[in-house]
Amino acid sequence: APGREVELRGDWLIFGRFLVTVGLLLTVAVFNLLYPGALDYSTVYRVIALILSLSVLYFLLKQSTKVSRDFLIKFQLIVDVLLICALIYVTGVHESPFLILFFLPILLSALLLNKKNTLLFGVYTFLSLLGTVAFYHLLTPPGSLFSLLNRMVIYAFSFGGVSLLATYLSERVRRQQEEFSSLSLLMQAVMENVDYAFVT
Repeated sequence: APGREVELRGDWLIFGRFLVTVGLLLTVAVFNLLYPGALDYSTVYRVIALILSLSVLYFLLKQSTKVSRDFLIKFQLIVDVLLICALIYVTGVHESPFLILFFLPILLSALLLNKKNTLLFGVYTFLSLLGTVAFYHLLTPPGSLFSLLNRMVIYAFSFGGVSLLATYLSERVRRQQEEFSSLSLLMQAVMENVDYAFVT
């Protein structure tokens, strides 16, 4: 049933975020041991604690029948991007080792949302990063404007490419699942008719 499928996607998103966040926490702890002072670790730990706290909150909200499961999935993805923006902001933006995390919400949106919403989410993710970079450079002027623009073009192509590829692959998988489901129903109908023919 569609409702059950949305619920399973929501469960998978919450559980997946929890695992990724725990992995992130362990990675930061290792960084802290190997490169003490390289990052503002206390702030990074606060952001991670916030992500874990929100995961618990999402789980509690999911139990409420008043909250739409589909809305909760979209809300989580939107907030995840903002939290990643905060994480890369406190770790130097362009030099942040966590920039790659931006691709996770885009890939997840392709699995959890339809084609149109996935593309819109890709645009939202890029604009969020653009806003983070702009705010960062208000306080820390860029050494070279050309270098900054070059990086933004790379970000735009990277996010756009990943978003389009993820959307294409997700749509292809969905079509194959629908075809497999239709084939299963056809085979079931054939078997029922064969059984009926033998009985008569």
